[in-house]
Amino acid sequence: MKHLALAASAAFALSANIVWAQAPAPAASDPGNMTRFSRAIKARYDNVKRDIVEAAEGVPESEYGFKPTPAVRSFGEIIGHIADTQNYFCSVAAGTNPEYADTLEKSAKSKADLVKGLKDSVAKCDDVYGKTDSANALSLVKAGKGDALRGMILLDNVSHDNEHYGNIVTYMRLKGHVPPSTARTQRTQ
Repeated sequence: MKHLALAASAAFALSANIVWAQAPAPAASDPGNMTRFSRAIKARYDNVKRDIVEAAEGVPESEYGFKPTPAVRSFGEIIGHIADTQNYFCSVAAGTNPEYADTLEKSAKSKADLVKGLKDSVAKCDDVYGKTDSANALSLVKAGKGDALRGMILLDNVSHDNEHYGNIVTYMRLKGHVPPSTARTQRTQ
């Protein structure tokens, strides 16, 4: 009986140590890997913005009016639309909650104006993505009449940019150009 009591005491002490060793760690300054999340959002944005800017710079001005069919935007209108939408999404993420405006898409006529407008929107977004971190990625920002998570607004921007980069690739291929993402891959092979 004495041995049984000793064994039970040892088992209890051992199990208490195991439970103690598995106690949750104290809350870290970055719960849930939010720094990793915000960096991943920025990395995805950095990739697509590079492709779009390189495409905008690479397509000749004579092709900025090109439309594969009359019902779709021209190449230049897509560049303007991307810039307008980036201005909108990044302003919302920054907390200003503007009305959407398609100013550049509707008013810019030259390649120089469109590329400048695109680069200006990229600079605005670079600032917002760069300031997105573990402390604010999941913060609520006003979005229209409601609200949204800052990080999700920025992911919406990435998604939108990727959608239209797909259009840009098609337009470039139809005109015999190699899209920037493909050209980069071919150079590394």
